[in-house]
Amino acid sequence: MKKINFPELTKTLAMLMVMTGLSVACAVVKEPPMLPIVAVPLLPEPEPPPQTVSSLQLVLETVLFEFDKASLLPEGLLKVEEFSKIIQKHEPRTVV
Repeated sequence: MKKINFPELTKTLAMLMVMTGLSVACAVVKEPPMLPIVAVPLLPEPEPPPQTVSSLQLVLETVLFEFDKASLLPEGLLKVEEFSKIIQKHEPRTVV
């Protein structure tokens, strides 16, 4: 687009109107001001939250005691020892 000197354009249009007897309309379009370009730093990727176990449910089935006693049978003792190893791996722990 060619820039035109506004006073010169006005003078030329006025002469043209007088010479031809025509009505001429003109619109001046002002370009919007350029906004400044601002560099915005990118945010780093957030670290994923640590994976935690909120609850762990273990069910000991058929833990057998000796008849009429509080001592475990060998199979029951193995199951309780397995359970003990599992719960010792998880901190903090609450056993109900």
